[in-house]
Amino acid sequence: FEAYSLDVMSKTKSSQASAALNVIYAVSKQIIEGKGKSSGENELSFSVSLTRVAQKKVFEGLLFAACIDDTKEGAVQKLKTFKSCVRADVAADASSEFLCKVPDSKADRALSAMTEIFDKADNATSNFNSLLLRSLCGCCSTHSWGKQIAAMKVLVSLMETHGMKWCRYHENDLVIAAYLSVKTAPREISLAAAKASEFFLRVCVLLYGAKWANKDDSDRKILDPLCTINEGNQPKAETDLGDTPGEETIRIVLQELVSPNQLVKFCSRFFIKHFVLPSRGASALSDQASTIRRLLFSRHLRLLPLTHQVGLIEALAFLLSEVPGFFPLSDQHMLNFLSELLKMCSVADGEMVDKALSGCVVDKNGYAGPPSADRNIFPTHAFALFFRRKIVLRMARAKIVVPEELPPGVQLRVASITLIHSVVSGCSNVFFDAEPSTSIGNIRPHMISL
Repeated sequence: FEAYSLDVMSKTKSSQASAALNVIYAVSKQIIEGKGKSSGENELSFSVSLTRVAQKKVFEGLLFAACIDDTKEGAVQKLKTFKSCVRADVAADASSEFLCKVPDSKADRALSAMTEIFDKADNATSNFNSLLLRSLCGCCSTHSWGKQIAAMKVLVSLMETHGMKWCRYHENDLVIAAYLSVKTAPREISLAAAKASEFFLRVCVLLYGAKWANKDDSDRKILDPLCTINEGNQPKAETDLGDTPGEETIRIVLQELVSPNQLVKFCSRFFIKHFVLPSRGASALSDQASTIRRLLFSRHLRLLPLTHQVGLIEALAFLLSEVPGFFPLSDQHMLNFLSELLKMCSVADGEMVDKALSGCVVDKNGYAGPPSADRNIFPTHAFALFFRRKIVLRMARAKIVVPEELPPGVQLRVASITLIHSVVSGCSNVFFDAEPSTSIGNIRPHMISL
């Protein structure tokens, strides 16, 4: 009896889907033929508005029908015909709304249905594809995570279908969408960070090519650029693969280099390390020197929230390690930044007393406030249980390792030590040869002790 019931339910659903599709066919025929329009001005305006709503509903209905086995073939054919008869913005809006309504269990079928309506012609300015891309980019930040995943899959499929020329035409929109997906990845979903970072890297590879590719080695391990300052065995990027990022894209990435979000910072460092520097060299950053200087040195470090302090310090450490001498040690802004950082560390460790800083410093164990003899607590961080773990992504013959998330106080001290190492390594002669009476000689003992 159970098998019989399931068979009856399946046939009933199939017949209902076919009946609904017939209704949609009839409505779409009326819309295409323009029936029901009145001659009066107000009635005509109302009719046109109603027709637009009906067009979106019909388009959505056809997309849903394309996800059902019994109606897929006929729905796909009708979908292609109907798309050519409606405005491109209506079809694009209906497609994005369809992705937001489709159940997660039907995500793969939804992707298959969407690929059927892509404009396959090699035309970078295809109106429908461009509008669809912008609608999908909006879905990457304004909808629930399950719907964002669906939008990301369709975006990747759209990029793979049309190739690098089309992707480069929409470069800024794609990079912004990739950043939005990383920024809005919910912390309470364990796989969200991995999916978002994978989407970001996939977009970059489709835009510029995998510049770390090596045909002789199929299992290269690529670490966070900030974690490889002491390592010399990282794969060298090739300069003859893919294309180079545009000026506006580089400006967008640099803005996110000082983000308080650890995953966003990783993506920015990875982008500069593997997509900007190999193809354009240090000149790409030199052209943005004024922007970088404003991002790093326009605010007092002690006045910023803890995560923003970490972002600034890590950004400066990364730039100095990748482009030694980008900011010479004699630069006054650089010296002021280092002096303020060293003073904050000294106050936190009890080596110096400053009432103005006592409330905004964090010691080497991650505790806020000035040191106290009564504070004899083992340096544990219970909330670290909720931090993201290490992520390993396999892409383009490489294993890309995204480092784990640390408590902000601990990360601040790690970033400070990394910055000191970058400064000393890049300006060793100037650092060690400076007279004790100079500004560099004055901060040298504090940098060595840290």
